[in-house]
Amino acid sequence: MYQSHGDFGSMAPAHRLGKPVFVHPNTGEDVLTAVRGGVDVIAHTTPQSGPWDETLLAAIKDHRVALIPTSGFGNGTPATAADPRRTRL
Repeated sequence: MYQSHGDFGSMAPAHRLGKPVFVHPNTGEDVLTAVRGGVDVIAHTTPQSGPWDETLLAAIKDHRVALIPTSGFGNGTPATAADPRRTRL
């Protein structure tokens, strides 16, 4: 899994080998950068950075990127906001 730090050039070697690239993002901006850079799977949402905007959601859909949503943390509280835009992917 690739930890996002803004440098997504390292996806190319994995793709040349036919391997999917996962990203573990911290912000919506991390997600958008990774999607535009060719990531295959987003490991979770980024609830601390607020709801994802239409630009980000469209990029995820257009690039056919998979999303593994986070269902919650140890305290039983849902980790994602109740935002209907998140369910349209």
